[in-house]
Amino acid sequence: MARRTSRTPRLLAVAGATLALAACADAVAPDDVVDPARGDTVARIVPAEEALEGVHLPPLDPATMVPAEIEAAIEAPSICVFRYTSTGRPILATGFGPDARPIQGVVKLAGKLVMLDASAGTDGAQYDLSAGDIRITVSPLAGEDRVAELTFAVGETLQAGYRGYHDCAG
Repeated sequence: MARRTSRTPRLLAVAGATLALAACADAVAPDDVVDPARGDTVARIVPAEEALEGVHLPPLDPATMVPAEIEAAIEAPSICVFRYTSTGRPILATGFGPDARPIQGVVKLAGKLVMLDASAGTDGAQYDLSAGDIRITVSPLAGEDRVAELTFAVGETLQAGYRGYHDCAG
């Protein structure tokens, strides 16, 4: 025996959804309208190369290092590292002397290790590293277990900030 089903509930559901979508067209503009002065002008579709013409995107971020790279660069009683993630490889290593003052650091940029001079910062556990136009500041966050902020700058053209994990050993 064939089973009969009613299509009425399904048709009512489709009709209700259509009416709901039509009501959205009359809704107030969304909060993400960045520049309402531009109106409804539609942007042109262009190849990626054209969209990026004239845009300066520095391709430089501190890269992760393997333990052998850190060991080759830093000789100190204790070493602190900064990681983007809690379990990732370090992007910065800093050696500290017996007096708990930072003495040297290393960062990997464009596939090369760069040695950095280190000094105590102006605020608590903060410390600064530099070499030429490269400047890095590490600021462990008070009251946060292992969390720190790192600012990375190259001259006046590049400045980036990262929140990550700061671990010390030794």
